[in-house]
Amino acid sequence: MNKYSLIFLDKESERKYQEQKMNQLRKPVYVWSAIGLFFISLVKMITEILNNELNQLSILVITQIYLILSIFIVKWKPSSVQWCLMILNYLLLAYQYMLTSTVSQEAIPLFANNFVACNFVIILAVDMCQGIFLVTTTMLIRLILAICETKTPQYNVYFATIILICFLGFYIHKLNYESRSFFLLSLKDNLMEQILPIIVNKSYILFQFESSQLRFSLISSRQLEFNCENSESLKQFLREWHYKQQNLEQICFQDIVRKQSSEIKSYSKQIEIRKGSKQKQNITICFFSYQQPTFLIKFDNNSQVQDKLKKYLFNAIEKERLVQFKIFKCVVNNLSISLKSNNLNQLHLLRIYCFKQILNYKILNHQFKQQDFEIEPILLKLKEFFQFKSISYQIIPSSEGKVQMVRTYFVRLIYDIFSECKKGSSIVINLEHPSEPYIRYYGKEINEFADTAIQIAVRTLVKRKQKLKIGNKTTILILLNEEPNYPFYS
Repeated sequence: MNKYSLIFLDKESERKYQEQKMNQLRKPVYVWSAIGLFFISLVKMITEILNNELNQLSILVITQIYLILSIFIVKWKPSSVQWCLMILNYLLLAYQYMLTSTVSQEAIPLFANNFVACNFVIILAVDMCQGIFLVTTTMLIRLILAICETKTPQYNVYFATIILICFLGFYIHKLNYESRSFFLLSLKDNLMEQILPIIVNKSYILFQFESSQLRFSLISSRQLEFNCENSESLKQFLREWHYKQQNLEQICFQDIVRKQSSEIKSYSKQIEIRKGSKQKQNITICFFSYQQPTFLIKFDNNSQVQDKLKKYLFNAIEKERLVQFKIFKCVVNNLSISLKSNNLNQLHLLRIYCFKQILNYKILNHQFKQQDFEIEPILLKLKEFFQFKSISYQIIPSSEGKVQMVRTYFVRLIYDIFSECKKGSSIVINLEHPSEPYIRYYGKEINEFADTAIQIAVRTLVKRKQKLKIGNKTTILILLNEEPNYPFYS
């Protein structure tokens, strides 16, 4: 805040302050003052018409038109209300001197005081600089008129007027300073309520005691496992939970009384509270007095977090046991079927499935490394795995069969190609052009969204996929990246 002009250095704070003053004080003051002056001028105009005194009629009509228009101007452009108030101040001053001749000598002091009070209300409604300007000009105009009208100079009155102008200027400065300081204090209160959830990283309840209503009022709360959204639910919480045979509401009331008698000051202590015979909770209760007695209850969630973690680990272990059970059950069933029927297909399928799970484990555990390797041993191994499908393969050119990429990803990609390839068909791997390597086969398109492992492999190695219809056969063309797009893991 500037020391002399009292304008906030933060433009946003200044804007909020001006909006608050405009909505709560300036607009109501101006509208009601303008309406009051309008009726005064209307009565004056009717009186002049009845008395056939039309000298000031044009001024009265212009004033009424201005007052009506100014109310609409203030509604349309609220920022102009200060200028309208300043003009209104001088209009009131002018009307005071216009109507003085129509007032009896006994009523003149009361009449003058009424207009001075109106002037002072307007002066308090505007900002400090405008207020000091209005006080100075208004008092000087009154002083000049008094000097002109008085036959005998009253120097003591003139000197007192000058002193009063200085005093009123100081008073306006002080009053505006207090008003702006109070506004800053309210901003800080709102800011504290906003940043408290950031500062306090635990569940909490913040509430205060309203002495006017003799009850506790909720200010804010965060991440509670029970409902506490209003003052009624807060009251229920304070009455249900106990500490040493007393509920929390009684404890808080006692602390407020002890604070008022200066027995205790602000404090922060850890206690264990109970609800019934089974529920208990560790809390930190903080008490401080700021405008109203205020309490902050922080909940120690460590025990609850540990219980949740134990429950999660127990469920994870149970799921792992269930998965192991299903795997062993599948192995036993396939072995039983194969031994009874002398059918080795079930064993082949079991071996293929286990090989796939090994690949998935390596991929999902980020076991990847770019290396040079021969692809023919991989193709031979997978051909032997899928021997029941009688799939052949061809590497072009036949002299080339060495690539540089992530071996595990490539094996998983070829595995899915063998899975989707039609029986008796052929897989062609063309490495003739290093910038455009591709794989071609007959069958179904691989489903890259079947699991996370194949999705990672496809995203890393495959540039794009194409499906071509040639006669009754569906040809799948997989274009590989010249340089693999390696995944990033945090």
